[in-house]
Amino acid sequence: MADEVNLGGRPCKFQDGEYDISEIKDYFNDGNHFKDEKHLCNYIEDNMESFCSEVGIDYKSHTRESYIVRLKMFGKNKPRIDFLIEEKDKGIVLLEIKQPRNTYREINSAISQMLDYYLTAEEAGYKINKAIILTTKINDTFTKIVNRFNLPIELVLFSKGCMAVWQKEVS
Repeated sequence: MADEVNLGGRPCKFQDGEYDISEIKDYFNDGNHFKDEKHLCNYIEDNMESFCSEVGIDYKSHTRESYIVRLKMFGKNKPRIDFLIEEKDKGIVLLEIKQPRNTYREINSAISQMLDYYLTAEEAGYKINKAIILTTKINDTFTKIVNRFNLPIELVLFSKGCMAVWQKEVS
């Protein structure tokens, strides 16, 4: 099991000690992690049960590229999340995957994307246990935004063989 690291919120898992987000972000941001987002999604899906165990998800099943809306919607703009994970208590975990090229823009837009998925899932009657953005790169403002506005989003920084999990500060 990995040691803990603090990324400006609750303790986070990391390989070898206590770090501030500004200290570890370069490790993730400079890494050549996966060819593209599809390969990252494939890797997560191939290792889903292990991933869920590491981040505290009581895994039952998952759906990739899941349409969140239970009712029929017409048109092409149906909300579709990378992974909808069902837990044994019948709750769900929303998991959005990012392999950003423009870290600032893509990570910050991922926050609004996740909030849209969260609201859509609530309106569809789902019990949401967690909302997670998994990314290979990060910027300093993500944790500030989530903490400042008390957003229900967790962050997983990920590369092959290394992961840091960030959760907002508990008020």
